[in-house]
Amino acid sequence: MIAETISALRSLNASQRLFLASEFWESALTSDVDISASDALMAELDKRHAEYKANPSGVTSWEDAKARIRASRS
Repeated sequence: MIAETISALRSLNASQRLFLASEFWESALTSDVDISASDALMAELDKRHAEYKANPSGVTSWEDAKARIRASRS
């Protein structure tokens, strides 16, 4: 991993590492590199969208999912 080869990364706390990750993500999104989804990923997204369209009430909101995860960790 990169963190193992760059010693300064090991000294960052979790908040700093998350901030750094978001900075990398933003720089990747604004680059000229073509980041394409694979055919398998697109097929999975199409399948999930079709399932949602067939049963929109069968999904969980992000807020409910977070609450369920947090409740399971306490």
